[in-house]
Amino acid sequence: MYTCLPVATAVLLAVLLTSCGEDKGPAQQMGQQVDEAVDKTAEQVESEGPAEKAGERIDQAMDQAGKSLQKAGQAVGEAMQDAGQQLEKQGGG
Repeated sequence: MYTCLPVATAVLLAVLLTSCGEDKGPAQQMGQQVDEAVDKTAEQVESEGPAEKAGERIDQAMDQAGKSLQKAGQAVGEAMQDAGQQLEKQGGG
């Protein structure tokens, strides 16, 4: 009874391996086309297009503008302090 098991397994493997030939059926071809379409879409999504590059440039410009405004604010604050100190000196002396 158990001596047929290895023979049956070998026959089953042989059938499975021979059925995996190079000829692709319609379902396999469709599956391959779907896989290729998904890969192309993923590549396009991951690559940087013109809009992505423009967005990055805008982000950089906004960062630079923010830094410039911060420096200007600090300069105005320092100028206000200096002016206040000058007024104190003139009024107190």
